[in-house]
Amino acid sequence: MPTITPERFAKIVEGVLADRLKPPPRLYHYTSQEGLLGILSSKTLWATRIQYLNDSTEFSYTLALLKKAFDLHVVGQLWAKVITHSPLRALDHLRSHPIHVACFSEKQDDLSQWRGYCPGGGGFSVGFDSDQLGKAADSRHAFIAPCVYDPDLQSHLVKQLVDGFIKEGFTERDKDFDAKKVSWDFTMDCIFLACVLKHPSFKDEQEWRIVSQSIPPTDPQLGFRKSRTALIPHLRFELTEPQVPLNVHLVVGPNPEMELALESATSLFAATNCTGPAVSTPVVPYRQL
Repeated sequence: MPTITPERFAKIVEGVLADRLKPPPRLYHYTSQEGLLGILSSKTLWATRIQYLNDSTEFSYTLALLKKAFDLHVVGQLWAKVITHSPLRALDHLRSHPIHVACFSEKQDDLSQWRGYCPGGGGFSVGFDSDQLGKAADSRHAFIAPCVYDPDLQSHLVKQLVDGFIKEGFTERDKDFDAKKVSWDFTMDCIFLACVLKHPSFKDEQEWRIVSQSIPPTDPQLGFRKSRTALIPHLRFELTEPQVPLNVHLVVGPNPEMELALESATSLFAATNCTGPAVSTPVVPYRQL
C-alpha cells in the first residue's frame, strides 16, 4: 500500500502550495448533535473513507486532469515499455483505495455549511486547535493540507507531477531504471494529491483535510457507521490523551431553541473537560422553513 510523509507531500506541491501548508490557528468541523457528543466525550475524531464523502467524483476529477496533462506530451514508443504499469490505469483502479480524510473549514460560521452538514438545525461547528490536530495526524503518519480549488493551480500541480514522471522515466534513465517502481511512486503521489484537489464549486468552504495513509482492514482504529444506503468506514483519530483537556471553540449552530441549545452545549463543554474560547452562537442569519 502507498505511504506518504508530510515532507513528501510538501515536495509534491513544491512551488505552488509550499507557503500555504501551515493551517490557521483553528480549523472548524461542522457536525450534528450525535457527532459532537462522540467527539467531545471520546476526544476522538472520525475520518471518513474518501469514496464515501459527499463529492463522489473526487478521484475522477483528478484523473481527468492527469489525462489532459499526459495528452500534452509526445512520449512515442518509449511509453510502450511501461504500459503494463501505466499510472493512469493504476490510479483508475485505486479509486477504491482505503484512504480516510477528516474535513475542516477555515470558517467558523458559514451558511452553506450549516445547511449542508447540519440539516434541520441542531448542529455545531467545532473549532479545533491546529497544533492538537497536527499531533493527532502525526500519530497516524497522516498530514494536514488545504484543498485546492483554483483550476490554474490544479493544472500546475498535475503538470508538475507529470513532467517529473516523464523526465525520470524517459529522459534520465540509467541501467538500473525500475519502470514499475517509478510508475508506482508516481501513482502514489497522484492518489494523495487527488485527496486535496476539489471542484471549484466548493471553494467557499475553504476546506482543510487530515489525509490518512492507506488503512488495512485489520487496523484496530477502523470502524463503521450506518447511513441511509451503506455502512461507511471511518478511521478514529485520538485528539488528546484521555486526561489532557481538548482545546476547542464550540459554535452552536442555528437553532429554534437557541437559549436552551447554548445552555446545554456549555454544560457539555465543561463536563467533557474542554478548554478554549468556550461556546458562542452564529452570526450569519439562517431561517428554518
